[in-house]
Amino acid sequence: MKTYNIFFILNSPYFTFGKILLKSIYKNCKQHNIKKIYILNTGLSESELSFLNGFDKVEVLNSGLDTNFSNGSWGEVWNTNISLKLRVLGSIVEQVNDPVMMIDGDCMVMKDLVNLIDKGGDIQLCYRGKTNPDNPYLGSYVCIVNNKLGKLFIDDCVFEMENLADRWLDGKLWPKESLSIGKVATKNSRKINIADFSLSEVSEFNYENINDCTIVHFKGKTHSFSQEELIKTRIYDRGFGPYVEEYLND
Repeated sequence: MKTYNIFFILNSPYFTFGKILLKSIYKNCKQHNIKKIYILNTGLSESELSFLNGFDKVEVLNSGLDTNFSNGSWGEVWNTNISLKLRVLGSIVEQVNDPVMMIDGDCMVMKDLVNLIDKGGDIQLCYRGKTNPDNPYLGSYVCIVNNKLGKLFIDDCVFEMENLADRWLDGKLWPKESLSIGKVATKNSRKINIADFSLSEVSEFNYENINDCTIVHFKGKTHSFSQEELIKTRIYDRGFGPYVEEYLND
């Protein structure tokens, strides 16, 4: 039997997204294939933690951080959250023997994730090269299938991330996670078998294509709104409302 693990990070501003993601995993994925769902707590309330701990596959990891994105999109706090993802992924990969799938917390699963692992590659990445040639990979989906090679890849990405010069857009710091993944994957000096998955398969933004994808990504350009406003602008204003209602009821 093929087993795998899932990892994402979560804080209070994104808790509703995390609830959607977690419930959609339980609905659409065969549970016997999932060993653990690791959730990195970067600022959750006691009631939110209690909710997550009610799921038998969930293991909450404590970061010691309490982040709320109060300084908005691509601010220092948000970048701290982003920079943790690869580091914690590397730690998990080092400790387990099964594949580890890292997904952004603002996603929704539409089909069984084990089918992605079956498509091969030592590492699976979300490729968007044609739409963004200067930043060809998106860190919303990283699946480590071969843990030994995957740990080397992650270490290279973390090193690259730590050494990339700061880049600014509209006065705000550009996150380095996807850039570092792109640099390491494009160079691929270790000759790792990298499987490129399209945005339309693992990070779909358009509700009109929702039935053709495996993962929907409620990606947005700002983090400065309240949780209610985030849900409105990223889900309901984009037409995803009918697909999430079943996950929003406790």
